[in-house]
Amino acid sequence: MAKQNFSLGPSPLITIADCAGSLVVQAWDRDEIALKGDDVQVEEKAEGKGLTMHSRSDLKLMAPAGASLVIQQAHSDLLIKGIQGHILVEKAYADVILRDAGDADLHEVHADLAVRHTTGQLNVDNVYGDAALRHIGSSRLENVHGDLVARQVDGDIHVGTVHGEARLGPVSGDAHVENSMSDVRMDRVSGSGSVASAQSDIRLFSLFGPGKHQFNANGDIT
Repeated sequence: MAKQNFSLGPSPLITIADCAGSLVVQAWDRDEIALKGDDVQVEEKAEGKGLTMHSRSDLKLMAPAGASLVIQQAHSDLLIKGIQGHILVEKAYADVILRDAGDADLHEVHADLAVRHTTGQLNVDNVYGDAALRHIGSSRLENVHGDLVARQVDGDIHVGTVHGEARLGPVSGDAHVENSMSDVRMDRVSGSGSVASAQSDIRLFSLFGPGKHQFNANGDIT
């Protein structure tokens, strides 16, 4: 793979307009960006604080931890690790793995999503596969077409619609699910808990914290 390096300080803005191959963005302890890719076009912003890239092949980036990241389209697997600046993923057409990150907004993930060890706010609009979340901060997920597992949530979690099974807990804040097409399981929610509508069973484990708790299911509530 061809290599390129850019010195843009500790908090550059990196925009990946389109990546046809697999994409890896990983933080390191240098105030520069290093990229490896065989067919990559790079445009540097006039003020020297950011880059825009188009890649027709696999692309690997090493970037400062304070970088902000915008990914407009990723057509193969996407891995983001250690980036503490704001992360925006508009469209990802394969699996997405997000680890050791700060705030993140994910609009469309057309396969599976895995998130671990994030400290910021996580907002997800649509996941067309399964979503597995562990050791995360406060989170909002609007639509998950597969199963959802969210464990060790340090904050609140709000879920719109889950088409598969939903398992939430432990959660240090509130846990709310608006609509589930299958079973819902909640375990060790420190704040309030609710499921507005579940088409199957709701299973509640261990203690819930103070606050209002409301559960509605077409199946059993145990």
